[in-house]
Amino acid sequence: MHKELKSKSSVVFLPSINLIQQTISDWQVNLPRARILVISCDKTVHSGEVTTSPKKIRDFINRSIGSEFVIFCTYQSSKKLCKALSKVDSFAFDFVVADEAHRSAGVNLKSSRYIHFNSCISAKKRLYMTATPKFVSSGLRRFLHEDAKISCMSDESVFGKQVHVFSFREGIESNIL
Repeated sequence: MHKELKSKSSVVFLPSINLIQQTISDWQVNLPRARILVISCDKTVHSGEVTTSPKKIRDFINRSIGSEFVIFCTYQSSKKLCKALSKVDSFAFDFVVADEAHRSAGVNLKSSRYIHFNSCISAKKRLYMTATPKFVSSGLRRFLHEDAKISCMSDESVFGKQVHVFSFREGIESNIL
């Protein structure tokens, strides 16, 4: 999708460092010239630039504007990216991918709430992917404090419309699973 959208700047959110390691190699095969930054405290995750410093993240973005680049970040580190972007003028990612997006849904989430809104991480397009959609039931909502921050995957204003659904049953019936 990064190629199809002619994206110059993408950020990929993932729930773990291990998943970042697996995902980077796939992206590098398809985007061999893209500059890559990993937002992680584990320097072994990638042989290139790895940091959690908002200043270094900001410097990477400023150096990369105009060329093709991808940032890989865990949900837990999304606040670092948000902080870095607060000092980058008029910048929006072309494409944001949230893999295992159910990790960014729920009530009063601290580590992933930054990825949804342009006020923090501005993006022209967002893609949320999950095999296990997460919803906040009306029964639970009745018990929540009125100030509770709810991110429910049925909220199209946050997660957008579903573009493709492939059920577990379909996977079995088509011999994929």
